[in-house]
Amino acid sequence: MDVNRYDLLIKNGIVYDPVKNLNVKADVGVVEPNIAEIFNPSDMTARICSDNIIDAEGYYVVPGLIDFHSQYNEAAL
Repeated sequence: MDVNRYDLLIKNGIVYDPVKNLNVKADVGVVEPNIAEIFNPSDMTARICSDNIIDAEGYYVVPGLIDFHSQYNEAAL
């Protein structure tokens, strides 16, 4: 059986993604700099390996949320 290797694994979070219509408890595997997979934490067939694991139990995980704030300095142009 293949092992899925991730740079970061976020486990047991509530994944909310309005674009994909997700609002479920799931695990998120990240291979820098991208989300590689969102999967069901009860899927025992998945073999997952990561040195960096975050337990997000009770927290929302919101893929793609970015900060639109920017600093504009007209004098620099």
